[in-house]
Amino acid sequence: MERAPETITEREVESRSVIVRLLPSNLRRRFLAVLFGVLLPSLTLFGVLHHDSVKRSLLNEVDKTLANRALEIEHVIQSSKIESPQDFTSFRLPNSALSLTAVPEVYVDVVSADGATLWASQNLVGKTIPFDRDAVPEEPTFATIIQPDGLKLRRYIKPVELGQGDGVSLVLAESLSNMEKALEGSIGRTVLLGLVVLTLTEVLGSLAFRNVFYPLRKLVDTAEFIVSTDDVTKRVPVYWDTDAEIRRTAQAFNALMDRVEHLLEVAKQLLADTSHELRNPLTALMTDLDLLREELTKEQREEVVTEAQNTVRRLTRLVSDLLLLSRAEASSEKLEPEEINVNLLTERAVARLSRSLPDQSKIKFFTDLTDEQ
Repeated sequence: MERAPETITEREVESRSVIVRLLPSNLRRRFLAVLFGVLLPSLTLFGVLHHDSVKRSLLNEVDKTLANRALEIEHVIQSSKIESPQDFTSFRLPNSALSLTAVPEVYVDVVSADGATLWASQNLVGKTIPFDRDAVPEEPTFATIIQPDGLKLRRYIKPVELGQGDGVSLVLAESLSNMEKALEGSIGRTVLLGLVVLTLTEVLGSLAFRNVFYPLRKLVDTAEFIVSTDDVTKRVPVYWDTDAEIRRTAQAFNALMDRVEHLLEVAKQLLADTSHELRNPLTALMTDLDLLREELTKEQREEVVTEAQNTVRRLTRLVSDLLLLSRAEASSEKLEPEEINVNLLTERAVARLSRSLPDQSKIKFFTDLTDEQ
């Protein structure tokens, strides 16, 4: 069962017309607009995902740094045999690098269970790490906080048990300014990469468009040349290394022009044959009409009228044959060949021509005809 052809609704036509109006009219620009319409959102999505991936990676490195630094301080606390919060009054780190936590942007604050600061790193003097001192978490937690001056900090809180069962919390924080700078550099590089990709796409797309559609331009030039010069022998070259659809278009155009050239040749030949076939009967008919103006016997007049009628019938048959040939050329009717009597056809032709000749010419005509036979 054949499937019924799908119909296009008015809404689809309207939506298509809106899309067409949004696209440039030039085919090359339309191609690049569609390409950019696909590429630009893809690059944007890639940039967002890449930025998020870099941000997560850098933040993970910061978390690792804070966790490792907390382990180092916890190890120093345990090795110093601090049993209670009061012992932190004499707590000292073994070296100045660890006292500064090795990086000035990393801050350390040792907080008791009631929220009081027991010890702080030297770079935290005069500063505090923001957190809720009345609700210190019991599990290690990470958080990102923003200070009033806009500085972003990554905070890490880790509970530590002391020897007498008391507990303190290690509160560490690291500035995210370096990470923000790295992210800004990553965004700049991503934008630059996107611009480079779009520029290369425009250049390579233009070159590809020019190479792909060059056969179509040749086809258009050939068609315009044929229209302007009426030279139907012109053909478009077929490029076998191009797209299959464009190659088929060129082949179909050449086949069409072959057909047009053949039809024009047939029309010219038909016109010549028709002129030749019509000239003889019309000449014979004109001769018969001229004879009717002369003094003829009844038998001669009857013979001339009969011959004129035969000539008219021949013309009618000739017109019918032309119509038949026209239908046969259009493949709407099949021709069936038939045998004809050439001698009888020759005798009729001789009889028609002999009446238009003078007596002396008539004698010579029959003599030459007899000699040829």
